[in-house]
Amino acid sequence: MEKMLAAVFHKNETNGGKIQLEEVNVLQITKSDQVLIEVKACGICGTDLKIIEGGHPANDNMILGHEFAGVVKEIGKNIHDLKIGDKVVVDPNEKCGYCINCRRGLSNLCEYMALGTTFGIFQNGGFAKFCVLPRNALFKLPEKIDLVAASLIEPLSCAVHCHN
Repeated sequence: MEKMLAAVFHKNETNGGKIQLEEVNVLQITKSDQVLIEVKACGICGTDLKIIEGGHPANDNMILGHEFAGVVKEIGKNIHDLKIGDKVVVDPNEKCGYCINCRRGLSNLCEYMALGTTFGIFQNGGFAKFCVLPRNALFKLPEKIDLVAASLIEPLSCAVHCHN
């Protein structure tokens, strides 16, 4: 199995924890609606610092990083609107896509999005070379966009949503 470097969070017995650079297996697509991306840029957020300091209930042994963008490397068999080489940015909050709020474009209010579903906090995220995500967590980007700038779309969307 192919290996990659990843920044993995390990909880302390008391509070908080540390991030350690480790060689781990490259994650594999296991569902037909998943996409393997090569991470090209990932921001470090205040939430990441809170996790390390113990102020956030992140999962142990988790690859952190929830503000990221990359390039599609592999697609599940039910993916027809992305292709290998497409640039994408990640919405780190896993949502259903079917409830009334998701259908109205208010996926931040998804009726089924539960605490414990965020990529890079509760599920493996972008502090690694590769990440596997469901299709509905990805937004296709224009070819000309810079992926470092694109990694700031998630925090920018928080500010825009707050303003609106």
